[in-house]
Amino acid sequence: MKKLIVVLALAFIGFSANAQFYVGGTIHFGTDQAVNENGDATVGLNIAPEFGYFLNDNMAIGASIGYTNMGFGGGNLFTIAPYFRYFLLEMGPVNLFLDGQLEVLILSGGGETQTGFGVGVAPGISIPVSDNLSFVGHLGHVGYYGGSFEIDASPANIAMGLYYSF
Repeated sequence: MKKLIVVLALAFIGFSANAQFYVGGTIHFGTDQAVNENGDATVGLNIAPEFGYFLNDNMAIGASIGYTNMGFGGGNLFTIAPYFRYFLLEMGPVNLFLDGQLEVLILSGGGETQTGFGVGVAPGISIPVSDNLSFVGHLGHVGYYGGSFEIDASPANIAMGLYYSF
């Protein structure tokens, strides 16, 4: 039993010695063009912590766990979104990437809870500030969300954040 624990510990150390994990997340505050029953625009705050692992220089896997307060009694939205990230282009310090993602959505409000699923692609940009810190931005998505196909590249769907790599 002791040998097994030692072997597993050494394997983990060897695996993580070359690993490039990252943690961080994005925040987004905005309004939706839809209005509620009082004629007010819907205002929302989204916080989405992320974690991931670089498979190599161009690919990573990770997941985002998000919370959105829909404002004005619109309810709360929880998301779990594992993704595969592929870095398409490196232009100096700027890296462009695409996230292939699968989302699970849970909306609660007004005494009801609804669930939904989505699958799609989301473009993003990463700008390293140091060896371990990067600014990250996401703009919209293309895919099947909430029962229909949608393309959303509106300025209202921009999220900015920071990642710390270790």
